Amino acid sequence: MFRCAVFRSVVSAARIKNPHKMPIKRIRTKPCDRCKETNDVLYRVRIDESQRWIFVCPTCLEQVKPGNPLYQYGGTWKSKKRH
Repeated sequence: MFRCAVFRSVVSAARIKNPHKMPIKRIRTKPCDRCKETNDVLYRVRIDESQRWIFVCPTCLEQVKPGNPLYQYGGTWKSKKRH
């Protein structure tokens, strides 16, 4: 009986913190491959002849994207993962 009450209070507290009622299971961190700063959102891109995928922050993306014929977008990485 006591364990159920504790579980309900933990679930209620989680719902107050997350109004969308979708649990955020993990928060991850990853640095930008160019400037090494961590960011909540990174973009997976190819920007040179090596055709290697790298993750860049929004600031670095604005530096490498304009006028780059080798630029290729490969998705968005987010630090908050819902599943």
